[in-house]
Order: sequence, then C-alpha cells, then structure tokens
Amino acid sequence: MGMKITQTIVESQIKYGILDILKEAQPYFSRSYVSVRVHVFFDDESSPKAINLTGWKNDTPMLTGLTEWYKKNSAAVGDKVIIEVLGNNSYRLSIRKWRGIVSPIERQEKASRSEEHELFDYRDAAAVLEEKGLLSEVNRILSEIDKADHTKIQELFRRNGWETGKRILPQTTWAWDAYKDRVVMSLEFSLVDAVHRDFFRLLMWHQDKKVDAVLYITTTFREPKFENVRRDLEILRSKYSSLLPVLIYLVGLKH
Repeated sequence: MGMKITQTIVESQIKYGILDILKEAQPYFSRSYVSVRVHVFFDDESSPKAINLTGWKNDTPMLTGLTEWYKKNSAAVGDKVIIEVLGNNSYRLSIRKWRGIVSPIERQEKASRSEEHELFDYRDAAAVLEEKGLLSEVNRILSEIDKADHTKIQELFRRNGWETGKRILPQTTWAWDAYKDRVVMSLEFSLVDAVHRDFFRLLMWHQDKKVDAVLYITTTFREPKFENVRRDLEILRSKYSSLLPVLIYLVGLKH
C-alpha cells in the first residue's frame, strides 16, 4: 500500500472533469512543462488507464479526462478523492462520499480555536480557500481585526483586493460584504434570522454557479453568536445534508 493523500472535490473539478494536484500531493507527481501520461487505477479496477497530467507550466498541475469517472461515482462537491501513490507514475484514485457525519477527531480539527477567534469548517471550505491561495490571506486579515466593526473589517478586505458590496441579484439591493475569486465574505452582527436569510441567498448563487466557498464572520459574544450558527450548520450537516451544499468557513470573533 502506497502513500495516500486526500483532497476535497470542488465544483470546477466536476464541471471540467479534472483533479487539481494540490501542494501536498505535488511531490509525488513528475514535474514536466508538457503534458505527460500517467497510469491510473480507478477505484478497485485491476487494469490502469493512461490519462494526462498537465498544467505544470502555469504551476497548476492537474489530471484531466475524469468526467466519466466522476459521473460513475455520482461525485458531488465536498466528496473526497483519495490519491494512492503506487510508484513509477502509477496511482489509484477512489472517491469517499461525504456523509454529513464526522468523527470526534475530525470535529475537533474542523472546530479549531485560536486566541482571537473560533473557527468551524463546514464541508471543508478551508481546502477550497487553500487551493485558491486565499486561506493565508484570510488568516492574516483576521489577525488584523481588533473589534467587530463592520465598516472597518470590510475595508480590510477591500485593501486586499476583495470587491466590496458585490450585488447578489441585479433586480435587488442585496449585496455581499466582499467577494474574490468566487469566494463570498459575509459579516453578520445582528440576528440569527439574518444568517438563515444569507443561507437562502447562497443557495441562489450556488444554483447559478457563482460561488465555490463562503467566509462567514460573526462573534462569540453577541447575536448571532458563533455557537448558534455552528449549531445550525451541524444540524444541517448531520440530518439535512443536501439542503445546504455550499462550503462555509465560519469565524467567531472574540472581541
């Protein structure tokens, strides 16, 4: 049995039949500035298929030609791809379906805490932020927040190249607080009902294929409290997993 690396499937991969090779897995793939063929065993198949490894020239390596395999496995956003490294440019790919249930260890990892804020990762949004190169940027911005001031926080994101006041629908005045590279940032310091309203609006954008992940910022000390939003997400994840397929990185400011 070889090295195994787990990645989370995002919408663009299903749409284009590709698998982006993230930083953790890249050392196990041959680097070439032209497309090369690698041997892939799909699921429990005993014979490999030759597929293309491309994208190194732009530092975005990926496997292509996976559309039929995704269809066969009914792949969905949030599912896991397990890459098993077999050696000699050979790999085994399998999919682990997202079930909406996590182990205590996974729950602890996804609900990690820091001195300045609490975090909860709904459906592995952090993996998408990391893939886009935004996770470190988000963490840096969070470290610069000294209080839950809507205007000041929005300005911090604007200075880092995020579009603020992103209109949700042309026929309404609804807007996201910030938006960058198909990631929505929303601040909510009022009512938990407003959070549920945002979930509804996110479903619209998900159906319109405009969003890959969401950074949702609230506080631990006033409505809607972090613990209440996390509770609602955990209920959705464990009992109604298909209702909210959007990936959400929830942050609870402590000051």
